Amino acid sequence: MTTFASAALFALLTIGMTSMSEAATFVYVSDAVDATIDAYVMDAKTGTLTSIGKAEAGKTVMPMAVAPDKGFLYAVVRSQPMRVLTYAIDGKSGALTQKATAPLPDSMPYVSTDRGGRFLFTASYGGDKVAVSPVDEDGLVTAGGDPGAADRPQCPFDPGGPHQPLRLFRHSRRQRGAAVRL
Repeated sequence: MTTFASAALFALLTIGMTSMSEAATFVYVSDAVDATIDAYVMDAKTGTLTSIGKAEAGKTVMPMAVAPDKGFLYAVVRSQPMRVLTYAIDGKSGALTQKATAPLPDSMPYVSTDRGGRFLFTASYGGDKVAVSPVDEDGLVTAGGDPGAADRPQCPFDPGGPHQPLRLFRHSRRQRGAAVRL
């Protein structure tokens, strides 16, 4: 494994099978240089990782997020064309199968989902962009939102509801951030 891959982002998750005693821990490592996501199963007693395969992604694939139901892995490709890939996670084997792709407005180094798994949040502090992509009822991200709004923060929350809107803030000329209170 390359040095870059060993320093790559990890996505750990436990997939419940028929009972907690049969749960498995799968580890996914984005390898931006090789344009793949390496998949492993982790031995819960020893921590040993055993390779279970690779999934093709795209150059500069990173970061990744797991859906709250642990059924999908979302991987951001930060090279042209910039996009997010949706992979279904096989609950028994941990294997990844690409199911969808959606455009992103910039190279987005940050990704997460809302607690309910209805929206995928991505941010590019260097590009001063925040994007909110809808996650459909099948768990797939297939649309990047309004292309005309790619340079503006988008807020999926009801302004009259209990949530505060997504807002950008700037700590200094070099530091930028995004905040959302759920």
